[in-house]
Amino acid sequence: MSRKAEIRLIKQLPKVQKLILISKVSAVVLFAIGLEGLFIGNWWMAGGFLFLGLLFTIWPIKMKMPNVCPKCGNVVEADQTVCDKCGVALM
Repeated sequence: MSRKAEIRLIKQLPKVQKLILISKVSAVVLFAIGLEGLFIGNWWMAGGFLFLGLLFTIWPIKMKMPNVCPKCGNVVEADQTVCDKCGVALM
């Protein structure tokens, strides 16, 4: 999927799913800050951010991503194999 198609997909997500996506991406950042705290010996930073990063990582929420055409960005049904708008084969 191209960068433009990914941006189009994110813009088409409902607000709740955008929030879930943001929390999953921020989990990686929080975990990285926690690891940095371990290496520099700042224990309060390591403990707090590692805990938050792991909490957001194992957050038991699944996202229902729409099936989007990589060429035109048209949202298609999950069982479709060809885009109605441009005729591109979907994975």
